[in-house]
Amino acid sequence: MLFSLQGYYDLQTLKAEKGNVEIPYEAAVEEGTILLQVTKDDKVIYEEEVTSQKEGLLSFEAPKPGSYDLIVRVKGEEEKAKGIQIHTKL
Repeated sequence: MLFSLQGYYDLQTLKAEKGNVEIPYEAAVEEGTILLQVTKDDKVIYEEEVTSQKEGLLSFEAPKPGSYDLIVRVKGEEEKAKGIQIHTKL
């Protein structure tokens, strides 16, 4: 998926058990800075900043079993990001 963004976009909902969760990912942005965030009930549990190309693990502690949201957000309220690519391996 290749897209441009201002604001945020809800990528997907994850089901997780209580405990440590690791999600392999690859992300790239051609212009701007994005934040990959994992949220639960609108509270940010994990955040990773991407300014060019990055790969690794989104690793967070799930306080309880349930649904968590994976969100991509542009850093800066008035900013835009272009050429965004994100791949997760669930």
